[in-house]
Amino acid sequence: MLFSQIKIKVVDEGGRPVSGAQVEYNNQNFITDDSGVLQVPLADQQQPLTVRKDAYSTFTKTVPASPKSQQVTILLRRQERETEIQEVVFQGKGKPKVTDLTSVEISAKEAQQVAALSGGVEGLLKTLPSVNSNAELSSQYMVRGGNYDENLIYINDIEIYRPFLIRNSLQEGLSIINPDMVQTVNFSAGGFEAKYGDKMSSALNVYYRQPTRNEISGEASLIGGRLTGGFASRDRKFTALVSGRYRNTNLVLNTLNEDTDFNPQYKDLQSYLTYKIHPNWKLSFVGYWSENTYEMIPKVKEVDFGSLQTPLKLSVFYDGKEDDQYRNLMGTGTFQFTPNKKWNFTLDAFAYQNREREYYTIASAYMLQTFDPVTGAPITSYDVGGQIDHARNDLMVKTYGAQFKTKFAP
Repeated sequence: MLFSQIKIKVVDEGGRPVSGAQVEYNNQNFITDDSGVLQVPLADQQQPLTVRKDAYSTFTKTVPASPKSQQVTILLRRQERETEIQEVVFQGKGKPKVTDLTSVEISAKEAQQVAALSGGVEGLLKTLPSVNSNAELSSQYMVRGGNYDENLIYINDIEIYRPFLIRNSLQEGLSIINPDMVQTVNFSAGGFEAKYGDKMSSALNVYYRQPTRNEISGEASLIGGRLTGGFASRDRKFTALVSGRYRNTNLVLNTLNEDTDFNPQYKDLQSYLTYKIHPNWKLSFVGYWSENTYEMIPKVKEVDFGSLQTPLKLSVFYDGKEDDQYRNLMGTGTFQFTPNKKWNFTLDAFAYQNREREYYTIASAYMLQTFDPVTGAPITSYDVGGQIDHARNDLMVKTYGAQFKTKFAP
């Protein structure tokens, strides 16, 4: 009886040995080797033989007490197991995306990281395929070959107006869009909805965010800085977001290839306040103030041109300066009523004031002459003249308006 045994071989459906299978026989547990083979002593009586392996169906067979030497091949079939788990529910708070099929959503975080003098959001727009610009210092852009004036800009669904007397990018200053206050940015390069007005090129709609806790952030550099603070009450009924910016780009402009002193200073202050009177009633206010001053004192400018045989030099000498000032003030109050999930009623009242001053008196005298290309000494004077540019331009623009909007989402 000591030499009575059972030789067991466990294989899968492809005939490959199954190692590590657990075998139960005669109240004892055994494990198959790497070849799927196992030898166990034969019991004196008839006993059940059970083979188990993860991912396989359990196999059970009754082994008789004779003959004394037996060989058993066991086929294990892979088991397809279906397990039903409990329902998983994801909950979160957030605002639905206010976009349409013709718009592309731009990341507000990426706009804060764009290294551009013109502005974070506009600097990011210039990287899009349909947008281009020929002035690095300007926040204006062209879309699909259109004009600069054919681009619409909205903040919280209120149209924003640009300064009128600006003649070059050096006078622009800070962009009205503050990247620290932005929550979502939607940009459409054409085919946008009729609610965005009658301009042809593009529509840029920016929505400011509501802080959920008290916060403060800032940034400082050699050309300026910005400081942003947010406040939220404990019950989240009242929120406030205030941001101030300052920039002076004289370090950049004075490196240009011109003998001119530039002193541009740009500063602005923006706020976004919200108060929830009732779960269905909400008040909000967007305020904006900016002041841009631009001072330019030209001195001398020399231009070399002509051919190798007859080189020419134009020398211009200036006296005087240009002193410009641009002040913008804007306020928007919004009253929103949401009776249910389907209906939304919004009443906006806005006021905009733009006061611009452009003063300059610059006298210039020029001399056109040939010179020796080796020594640089003048040889012959062709023309001598001068001119005076004088302007006293004052502009005051006041815009008032209100709009009522109804939205139904079935």
